[in-house]
Amino acid sequence: MFARELQNKLRSNHLDVASVACHPGISNTNLFSFGSGKQANTFMRMLTGLLSQPAHMGALPTLYAATEPSIKGGEYIGPDGRGGRKGYPKSDEIINKLYAADISNRLWNISESLTGVSYKFN
Repeated sequence: MFARELQNKLRSNHLDVASVACHPGISNTNLFSFGSGKQANTFMRMLTGLLSQPAHMGALPTLYAATEPSIKGGEYIGPDGRGGRKGYPKSDEIINKLYAADISNRLWNISESLTGVSYKFN
């Protein structure tokens, strides 16, 4: 919602820049190790192997969002597989169902207040 709100602010100020949100799905990275670099137990490794994708596939949505010429801004990019867990990047239309202008505007304002950072678009 934050990325969509940023896109709205960019457009309303006639700035030709795209704000895009993306996620890697479930990617098999070292985030699945525990403590001081210890591997997860056998069951967790097996489950992770079934549900996740290799790290290089998890990087694709970010690369797609940064380089795809058809990106207009305000999109939410993630894997195209079941539940968005793995697959090739695509624009996920769920953002259109979840987006609420009033909530996104509140998120923006609260973020500015909590961080003490305010951006002037003009």
